[in-house]
Amino acid sequence: MPWIMALIAVLGAAGILGITGRTHDGAGSGVRGVSLREMKSMSEKTVDWLLARLKVAEPPEPVMGAMCYDMAMPMMVDEYVCVVCGEKTVYPDGSWMLTELPECRSLAEGIDEAVDFDVHLVETSLCSHCEPDVTSPALALSVTRDDETSISNAVSRFDLVILSSFLEGRLAYTGDFGDETPLLPHVARIAELLGAGEESE
Repeated sequence: MPWIMALIAVLGAAGILGITGRTHDGAGSGVRGVSLREMKSMSEKTVDWLLARLKVAEPPEPVMGAMCYDMAMPMMVDEYVCVVCGEKTVYPDGSWMLTELPECRSLAEGIDEAVDFDVHLVETSLCSHCEPDVTSPALALSVTRDDETSISNAVSRFDLVILSSFLEGRLAYTGDFGDETPLLPHVARIAELLGAGEESE
């Protein structure tokens, strides 16, 4: 562990990990978060260092969010137009996954822009023409590191939220009600999504 802490101290002093100053960023950690734009073209080694930091850093205290207001329920989306073949798939009962798809795409694009390796959302299982035998459609995340591609299946909006928060150098993620929750319990999933599980040990 001492080598990890020493490495973190050096990277922190250089500003690589986005901990150049302390402020109240809502993460409950006292550590300055950075935008994905600031962290653009983050290398694979830097991502692995961030994983090492997340494992050893003291997690911030959770912060409760506001629960005293009603949220308007979004309309269920019932049609999907495939980004690969252009065909339309109809979901008669609607799909929450399709409702969240625009946000998932936006999060995935931001994640891809933040790193210098390829990250993209895979939507083919949502299309009945591309994958007619799929019974449980779900998003997937494709990550190519060191010329090797890993696919994480059943990727949710939550997965992309925690991954985006992690790449901003934060130790916590913000929930729908403004609550702040530590990322530490999700470090294994973050590493899995990045195809970095073994490398970050």
